[in-house]
Amino acid sequence: MERKELVDLKQWVSCPITGEVFTDPVVAADGHTYERKAIELWFRVHKTSPMTREVIADTDLILNRALRGIIASRSLGQWLRVKNYTSSDLVVAADGIT
Repeated sequence: MERKELVDLKQWVSCPITGEVFTDPVVAADGHTYERKAIELWFRVHKTSPMTREVIADTDLILNRALRGIIASRSLGQWLRVKNYTSSDLVVAADGIT
């Protein structure tokens, strides 16, 4: 079998603040997704985006249902948690076949 091009999943399934796989991903006003507890703690101290460093006046958070569903799905969620991979270990073939 020919080896497929690999895509690093870390940026898609891990919080940019904690580096951990999301359990409760939310979207902030800057358009980025964060772990809810991590961004709530960030906003207690900072009034800026952790990604862009721009001021964020609206600190309301919206559940990222799509990402939460993908992570919770059997195909990805169980693979991540049962295998106990860290975010640096996460790679998948670009076509979804490993």
